[in-house]
Amino acid sequence: MIVLLSVGLLLLAVAVVVLFAMLGELASRVPRSSEAAVWTAEVKDAPRGVSPAEWPQELSDVAVAEQALLVVLSTVCNSCIAVAEELGRIPPRTLGPLGIVLSTGSSARGAEFAFRHGLNVFPVFVDDGGAWVGREFAVNSSPTALSLSHGRLMNAHSFAGAGALRELIAERQVSNQESEV
Repeated sequence: MIVLLSVGLLLLAVAVVVLFAMLGELASRVPRSSEAAVWTAEVKDAPRGVSPAEWPQELSDVAVAEQALLVVLSTVCNSCIAVAEELGRIPPRTLGPLGIVLSTGSSARGAEFAFRHGLNVFPVFVDDGGAWVGREFAVNSSPTALSLSHGRLMNAHSFAGAGALRELIAERQVSNQESEV
């Protein structure tokens, strides 16, 4: 009986060690909150230089702007919710031309999401199932920021949160100021 109890305790101790090792490995792969605020990654598959064959009416101003940013969000993504809350607190005039594509399962859910987070001050297109943004820009993840010039895709970045989006907006504003000089 004592041998059986000892073996059971030994197996339990090994299981706890393995569990903590797995948690340590997982923790090393998750960015720290300060890193997550500015984490971005270029979307390699995005077809740079192309312009959609057809623009949704809601995004017509973004399509013709000299420099614009199109932010792709999903209504079910936690990072997207944080970005939406942040965007809803920023005065639109400070961001320059910016449009939002809400990838969602239903138009009603997209409209409610935009209203709840105060995104209606921006041009918002509710993209059922992400079909339009996936077809035209090969973007199938969110949050993603698409840098556009006269409706042509110049660059695309996935990002981790509102801090990273602010960094992308700041970079775009600096490049716009440099091009004006």
